[in-house]
Amino acid sequence: MNKKTHTIMVVDDEAPNRLLMEVTLKESYDVVEAESGAHCLDLLGGHSVDLILLDVRMPDMNGYEVCKKIRSQHNTRNIPVIFLSANAMLDDVLKGYEAGGDDYITKPCELEEVLAKVKRNICVETDKKEAIGNARSMATLAITNTSEIGLIQQFYEKSFSCGNIPELSQEIINTCQAFGLSCCLQIKTDAEIFRMSSVSGGCTPLEIDVMELLIGEDRILHFGKRTAFNFEKITLLIKNMPLDDEEKCGRLNDHLASLLNGAEARILNIDVEYQQRTSIMLELRHTLNNVNVAMKNMEGGILNRENQTSNIIKLLLDKMSVGFSTLALTEEQERFFIDLVNGHMDLIIELYANDSQIEKDFHSVAKDIHGLISISE
Repeated sequence: MNKKTHTIMVVDDEAPNRLLMEVTLKESYDVVEAESGAHCLDLLGGHSVDLILLDVRMPDMNGYEVCKKIRSQHNTRNIPVIFLSANAMLDDVLKGYEAGGDDYITKPCELEEVLAKVKRNICVETDKKEAIGNARSMATLAITNTSEIGLIQQFYEKSFSCGNIPELSQEIINTCQAFGLSCCLQIKTDAEIFRMSSVSGGCTPLEIDVMELLIGEDRILHFGKRTAFNFEKITLLIKNMPLDDEEKCGRLNDHLASLLNGAEARILNIDVEYQQRTSIMLELRHTLNNVNVAMKNMEGGILNRENQTSNIIKLLLDKMSVGFSTLALTEEQERFFIDLVNGHMDLIIELYANDSQIEKDFHSVAKDIHGLISISE
């Protein structure tokens, strides 16, 4: 017994005509009968119909009017309609075309013609539905793919502002989660090995071992529901890859490979930036050490000058005392020399008072430099 997958509605006000169509079609199709245009429209509200054989000459509402109403309703507008009419003049055919008909059969009907035209129109409609379904599927796929590519584009844009490996790792995790994926990640750089997981608690010891063992294996490796992506500096372990959906899995493979290519480029930039910063800090530390030594030398020079000046003044005073006792100067002459020395002593004291502030400034600068050297270390 043939499986009946399509339903034909026969609309005719004469019962013998409906019976003839039913006998002709029932071997291959399910048949629904309507005795008028109004009856046809009522039945369409509760039946799924694949094709309508519609008599043109009927009381109250002719076939052309019925067809126009069928075409005006959203749920029936695409059902193929074949007119049955005793008139095959050009005007009648044009009326049927204008009303929205798909084909025309002249009464009395050749049953082979009826079967052939029914089959052809159903095939055409089936092809249309398949084409529409394929188009919708392609459109849905295109929209989905565009949305997924948008996530990768967003990752690229955000990765440019990542200044270190933890920030970049978080963006990779966030993008994987946007794809509905659970994962853990390992990144190796010249300066560190960093790991992160999409779940709280971080990577498990076993996941860490797996990621270490996967290094050097194939670029994309599937095992169970897990998929590993191996790059020079990145190992990404996806724990819930949809391997049962081959199409989606293929898209995700491409998207994640593209994401990790971009991440690798950013890691190289971060490595270069780190090396540049390290070089600058080494040079700065060397310069600060040199400045610190120079400051200490200047501080020592100031202290040495103070000591030498103090010794010179002391020596001058001692010699004056000796001179006064041997020169037999008058009291007025001694007073003159004493006032002369005291006046210049005041000038020296004033000079040292100014140097004292300079010395404080030197001490402050030396302290700041020492602090910078400690930070750079």
